[in-house]
Amino acid sequence: NDLSEINKLDKSTEIKDINEFIDTHIQYLEFNAGNKTFRPYYDRIIRLINIHMIGKFLKTGEKTFDEILTHMSKYHHRLSLEIELQTLQDISAIVLEKNKYRLK
Repeated sequence: NDLSEINKLDKSTEIKDINEFIDTHIQYLEFNAGNKTFRPYYDRIIRLINIHMIGKFLKTGEKTFDEILTHMSKYHHRLSLEIELQTLQDISAIVLEKNKYRLK
């Protein structure tokens, strides 16, 4: 899937080259399997996947929180989805209007 539209994971993590970001993170994880020091690399890859999945779902149109939660229920519970959606709002990737989220 095309991830090239994603250029931030949060306010402090900017992605200049998505392919390099993914490759280096996976390399660090492979070379340091089991080392908890490298957990942030795993967390950033998971966040990238989640942001991509939410964005892809919102490409089909505006959605309420409950619609997104239903779609993402395998990966998120209510609180973690609230955090992800707030992050997406903070980095100006999505907008909340009239109780519906949409891509910016």
